[in-house]
Amino acid sequence: MELENIVANTVYLKAREGGSDSNKGKSKKWRKILQFPHISQCIEIINRIDVRYEYIIDKQPIGKILFRQWCEAKQSHYHRCIKFLELTERYEVETDEQRMELAASIKKDFMAGHEGEETLSLPEVGIELTVGDKLTNGHKELFVPCIQAVKAFLAGEPFKDFTNSLYFHRYLQWKWLESQPITYKTFRMYRVLGKGGFGEVCACQDVLDIEQFSTVKGVNIDATDSTFYSKFNTGCVSIPWQNEMLETDCFRQLNVFGPGGSRTPDLILNVVSAPENNGCFPFRRKKKQPARLRPIPINPMFLPQGTES
Repeated sequence: MELENIVANTVYLKAREGGSDSNKGKSKKWRKILQFPHISQCIEIINRIDVRYEYIIDKQPIGKILFRQWCEAKQSHYHRCIKFLELTERYEVETDEQRMELAASIKKDFMAGHEGEETLSLPEVGIELTVGDKLTNGHKELFVPCIQAVKAFLAGEPFKDFTNSLYFHRYLQWKWLESQPITYKTFRMYRVLGKGGFGEVCACQDVLDIEQFSTVKGVNIDATDSTFYSKFNTGCVSIPWQNEMLETDCFRQLNVFGPGGSRTPDLILNVVSAPENNGCFPFRRKKKQPARLRPIPINPMFLPQGTES
């Protein structure tokens, strides 16, 4: 019993060790748990989620990254709009001193006109908009009209094209994974910490986490409780789950496409059914023939001759 405690403590402490390696302390089962289903299983999710630009791009971390990847791969002028939005997003959260430097960088790459009369210039997408105030003022809302104009453009035809692309289908696969209910298989137990009136208290770790541990109390739940709680166990909390996928490097390792940005087999909608497996031989196996009804003709010369008397 003492040896078992030493082994359990050693494994528990080793699992708690952090490190720069994103896979350190992570369960080997994480790839199996986060295996993408075929896209045909995910298409119906469109009927249950918000598919507006304001939700997928502005509020969903994974949706935002996939839209950026689509713009970068398909349309360079769309990608330029994304770069402008990223810089203005940084501008709003910077300190006053750094905000002035960032404003100068935005002016150099995206603005035209004399000082004090700067205009957002994105002629490739038809946007020419005057900034409401001098860049030297440096207040947070300086680029708000420009941001609204760029987002309104991206929410139109570009976003419509995105929803017909393989990047949006990959987003649906991530949403499918996100919606899977949490079960006991989501955690791995290292050791029992003790026992109390409500059952065992165990040290557990999420198979996707590296350093996050929690104590779980083993409580007996009857059928009525299970039915009640199942109504609420509909999956993970969306934003924290997506942030975890990004921070633990799971997104980068799983979000892989085919050569040249083509569809992987799990993203092909109209899959041709695989041919029938005829075994390991390259030729077709003969069909079983019914029993012969007519006698086989034989040359008389091969028949045994009767003996002469």
